[in-house]
Amino acid sequence: MSKPVKLEEESVATTSPESAAEFEHTATTYVSSLEHTGDGRSLKKANSYLSQGTTLTAGMSHLSHEGVSVVSESHASVPDLNAIKPDIENAAGVEPCGEVISIWTSRTIGIVINGFILAFLSATCTGVTYGFFLGYMGLDSYVMSSITALMKLPDVLLLPYGVISDCFPICGKNRKSWLLVSWTISAAALLAMSLKPQPPPMYCQYENGEYNWDVPPCNPQIQDEKNWYIFPMFILTAGLQLGSVNGQALLLEYSQREPLERRGHIKANMAMVCTAGGLASSLVIGICMNSKAYLGTFDWGLSFSGLMTVCLVLAICMMPLTASWILEALTCRV
Repeated sequence: MSKPVKLEEESVATTSPESAAEFEHTATTYVSSLEHTGDGRSLKKANSYLSQGTTLTAGMSHLSHEGVSVVSESHASVPDLNAIKPDIENAAGVEPCGEVISIWTSRTIGIVINGFILAFLSATCTGVTYGFFLGYMGLDSYVMSSITALMKLPDVLLLPYGVISDCFPICGKNRKSWLLVSWTISAAALLAMSLKPQPPPMYCQYENGEYNWDVPPCNPQIQDEKNWYIFPMFILTAGLQLGSVNGQALLLEYSQREPLERRGHIKANMAMVCTAGGLASSLVIGICMNSKAYLGTFDWGLSFSGLMTVCLVLAICMMPLTASWILEALTCRV
């Protein structure tokens, strides 16, 4: 009588159809050997294991066929994403001539100078508020906060400015003409501030130019004239914002003509130019507007009217420069 082979119940829980089939073959062989030996109890237990193995084999085979079907269906349903490659970089309207534009040529250098002067004047508007309005005119801090907020108000006009320049070209040009309009508005505001006689400061001064805070103000009426400076500065800021919007739009048209391997160089160069304009404004204000009358430390310096005159000269010079040294294709009126 042969020794019965012990079949563990854990072997039934196989994970593949091949192992389940092997288990069924082993169980069948073992049942045949038990039939020859006549061991009834072992034979009954072996038949039970054999039925479990047969069921497991059928189940694993069914799952295997279903898995292959699901995988094949999933592969069939996945679209070929590599076959769809839209040319996003060249989707923007590149002119048929394919001309690559550089901002460092004689016909386009005007956009670079425009960016520098626009950044210079914008930084000047915010840089003079402390020394002039707080020190020279002696305005309260809450009035200073209102003036600062008013200077930022034209920032919300970016979208209207863009719509106006896109929909209403002047002489067939969307950008250059509106740049000239912006310089005209800015020059008018600067002219008003430079021609207005500047009154004496609010507080009395010592012989060395420092303010005497211990005595009553010598010219308290100066605060009544603050609107004659605040309103032109607001107009100046609005005009500069108009020029900035059209300059950025023209710069975008230049950037769309760049080769793919150099895409972004024009924007990076202009960002550095505008940063240099802001730094130049800080340098000029820090040196020329640092007199004691404007809460500085120098015994000399430009007056507010003098600084506005310098800015006026820059704005006037930008008009012929914009007309001559900025390239823009003709746009048909719709």
